[in-house]
Amino acid sequence: MSAHGASGAIFSKIRAMYGQRLTPADCDAMLARDSVAAVAAFLKGRPSYADELSSADTASIDALGLEGLVRRARYAKLGRLCRFGVTVGERIADCVILEAQTEFLTAALTRIASGSASVAEGSVGSELIDSYLGFDPERVAVAKSVREISSEVRDGALRRVLGSCPDGGGPKEIMKTVGELRAARIAGVAGIIAETAGDEADELLGILRGTVDLENVVAAYRLKKHFGADRDAVLAALVPGGGLDGAALLAIADAPDAEGVLAAARSDRRAAKLLRTLDDCYVIDDAPLRYGYFAGVKMIRYSSSPAAAMISFVRVTAVECSNVTKIIEGKRYGLDAREIRKMLILDERR
Repeated sequence: MSAHGASGAIFSKIRAMYGQRLTPADCDAMLARDSVAAVAAFLKGRPSYADELSSADTASIDALGLEGLVRRARYAKLGRLCRFGVTVGERIADCVILEAQTEFLTAALTRIASGSASVAEGSVGSELIDSYLGFDPERVAVAKSVREISSEVRDGALRRVLGSCPDGGGPKEIMKTVGELRAARIAGVAGIIAETAGDEADELLGILRGTVDLENVVAAYRLKKHFGADRDAVLAALVPGGGLDGAALLAIADAPDAEGVLAAARSDRRAAKLLRTLDDCYVIDDAPLRYGYFAGVKMIRYSSSPAAAMISFVRVTAVECSNVTKIIEGKRYGLDAREIRKMLILDERR
């Protein structure tokens, strides 16, 4: 297949899958259900979730089980795109692998940091993606220490990140390693964009930097609000790859409290523009997701770069997964449907 033909075919696949996304009407239909089981039954009838839920007993499924199937459905979908990309010789799988590696390892590290005895699923939900992770997900899912996880990882860069966590390190050290994993993913995605996104590389890199900036502001806000963190603790939590300069980041870290973080960020022209996203957010944590979602939707609709469309599709599917998880959790705890809906990130234009 010619390069032009391959690009057109990939676009067709991505846009066809995008067309099967859950709409605001679908979310309203789930919100109208009275239980987790009823939400599961609805999802079972949707094309993007039917395969994963086909053998599930939706009448007795619990919230955690359904959330696991929703995550698996996301990666099953991304895995089908990866398989097609490998077939036609494109590198569109690389950003999906980075996402899966970071998400799976983060879940394992967080479980260890929290002291949880639970065991994660031994797959992301796609055999193809599992085979490219650079570690055995089944063994990582049951690992009892960071060193044990590190010994399973074949990728040199990931091993170095995991190896930076001292043996026997506590939650603080482990979560620092989680931040370093995130930084490695950001650098990896930036490299893919620079190599493959062509004329749209600058726009896509701008979106990536904006997302990183918002994530850093959110991290600083939360650290100040919930832990009264000092300057050094905030700076240690920030990751490189954003567009804010050192002076802006220092001002954020020096802020006396959470509201001071927002005030310091708004004093920077770039950050002030990004923080307009907060106007539509239910909680501040949603800002990076919301920003990345609407930028991603635009790229899928109008991009001429397969890599740009694929990277954007990864972000869009992350938001859908988050929306469904919030609905499931809302039903689990008996929240009012109107309150749950406020938490969702929806494109009301459809």
